[in-house]
Amino acid sequence: MYVVLVGIEYEGNLGMIARLCENFDAKLILVNPKAKINAESKKWARHAAKVLENAKIYDNLDDVKRDVKLLVGTSSETANQYNVNRSFILPHEVKRVSNMGLVFGRESIGLKNEEINACDILVTIPTSKKYESLNISNAVAIMLYELNRRSVKKQLASRVLRDKALQFWEELLVETNHTKDKIRIQKTMFKRVIEKANLNEREGHGVTGILSKILKRIKNLKQ
Repeated sequence: MYVVLVGIEYEGNLGMIARLCENFDAKLILVNPKAKINAESKKWARHAAKVLENAKIYDNLDDVKRDVKLLVGTSSETANQYNVNRSFILPHEVKRVSNMGLVFGRESIGLKNEEINACDILVTIPTSKKYESLNISNAVAIMLYELNRRSVKKQLASRVLRDKALQFWEELLVETNHTKDKIRIQKTMFKRVIEKANLNEREGHGVTGILSKILKRIKNLKQ
């Protein structure tokens, strides 16, 4: 399990989150961090300074996706069913799989839209409507606790296979004359559906196989 911090801004939070990683046997990934791994962050980490020293650092989430099989984004900003990019599930609905990352945004503004789009699933932690935003270290603690209390359910289908299903879906949308806007929305919706299903390798091959056959049949009919 990885905790992925995007643009973290404060050394105190960085140190406390490193300590939580040690508590729950998670590893730390930093994406374009503003906070430094220094004496201040190590002070807050206490006995988890090694977590900071061993943290992997990336420039963007797309690079992280090459090494982590499932990225679960977190946000207090959600939307209605028509905004498919910010459609969310609750913490208890997240299935624990091997090689997954919990993604948290900046203390000031959270995750940007393009970063949420890079995530496979979006989660929100229910809070009071009077004040919905949690301190980042509290959010990390809740998510790690929720995932840690259940065992790994299954091996997730490879990202290559899941991306192949998404590619076939997009080609189907093109072949059935959807507009660019509709393709963008339907592609995002299908991506969220696929990722929430947590397909294993056999299920992934089944979905891609069916989509491939449908696509070939449509193309043959057009000839």
